[in-house]
Amino acid sequence: MFKLNCGPGGNGHKENCECCYCGRLCVGGLAMAAGIVNGLGALILGWLAGAYNFGVPIVHLMGTIYKGYAPGFEGALWGGLWGFIEAFIAALIFGWLYNGIVRCCKCCCGSFCKMKGKSEKHEKTKH
Repeated sequence: MFKLNCGPGGNGHKENCECCYCGRLCVGGLAMAAGIVNGLGALILGWLAGAYNFGVPIVHLMGTIYKGYAPGFEGALWGGLWGFIEAFIAALIFGWLYNGIVRCCKCCCGSFCKMKGKSEKHEKTKH
């Protein structure tokens, strides 16, 4: 188990708490992961639709949104690209909103988060 040591005393009291992590997300990492997962999903579905007629109606439906997405190799590449871009942008927006909302919430030590660069750092020590 880990304990957050906030502030000079590190004992978790309000008066010593100057830093809190507050569960913020790494927005770039989130966006990249979401883009890769969605892009690969669209790519694989397009290939399966072309090779085995699996999910063809879904691919055609998604093709109305993703330009060039169709069953087969080339169409699947377009679907993978558009799927990556769509999920990347959506996750960027989600992460940005989430981190903004977390700033307003109370976090460790009952204080409000101070999101000023290095003031977010905290130490973890074994309990």
